[in-house]
Amino acid sequence: MLTSSQYQVSNKTIHIEKTAPPPESHIFQPILTIFELVHDINKTNILTKCAYGHICMYVHTFIHTYIHTYIHTYIQTYIHTYMHACMHARTHARTHARTHARTHASTLARTHTHTHTRTYVRTYVRTYVCTYVTEK
Repeated sequence: MLTSSQYQVSNKTIHIEKTAPPPESHIFQPILTIFELVHDINKTNILTKCAYGHICMYVHTFIHTYIHTYIHTYIQTYIHTYMHACMHARTHARTHARTHARTHASTLARTHTHTHTRTYVRTYVRTYVCTYVTEK
């Protein structure tokens, strides 16, 4: 948007031009620039410039598939495994607490040690899952 105004001040004319964007257009302009850059990058295929185009396209597809498989296999499997371990530890603690109430007085010391070990393992697994998810 180009606005222009002139002011008469004691025999002198002051010409002022303002080149300001329309209101709120500064928010959307960088987004369009980013989309244009991504569109240009997607149109430019570096791998097709080699002599054996079909081999390069195969390598490109293989790399894309490998990255997708790696993300699915390792990251999602790790998260699923630790969540499953937490759920198993909670279930085991609940059932163990019920059987602990029915235990005889003679085996109380041995059962108490076992419960303490399970609680430590469960706490360690939960801490590791929360750290892993928030860092990545």
